[in-house]
Amino acid sequence: MTDLQTLREELEDQSPRSILKAALQQYDNIAISFSGAEDVVLIEMAHKLTDNLKVFTLDTGRLHPETYDFVERVRK
Repeated sequence: MTDLQTLREELEDQSPRSILKAALQQYDNIAISFSGAEDVVLIEMAHKLTDNLKVFTLDTGRLHPETYDFVERVRK
């Protein structure tokens, strides 16, 4: 396992894509939380780097119908 402090220092000035790429190379099981439109960029970026991407959202049972529609659009 990599020393997290060293890894943080190595990636401190890197682009989000570089950080995602390093994380996907370092860890076998990574999941991204989807909570809204701002997360779509992160999901798309990670999807381009791996076919083994897990995305989850917490369904509180109180989400608006538009939110469920949006989640389904992102899923596709």
